[in-house]
Amino acid sequence: MIKLETDRLILRDYTESDFDAYYKLKTDEKTMYYMQDIKLDLVDDAKRQKNGL
Repeated sequence: MIKLETDRLILRDYTESDFDAYYKLKTDEKTMYYMQDIKLDLVDDAKRQKNGL
C-alpha cells in the first residue's frame, strides 16, 4: 500500500469506502471531458478498474 502525507495532502491507494466517490468522479461528464479514454459508464466497469482487472 502506498501512502504519502504532508500537512495539506494525502496520497494513498483507494479503499472500498472510496468506491461511491470514485464512481461519481469517473462518470461525471464535465470532470471527464478531457479524459474520455478513462471515463466510465457502468458500475461494473468501475469495480473492475478499481480492482485492477
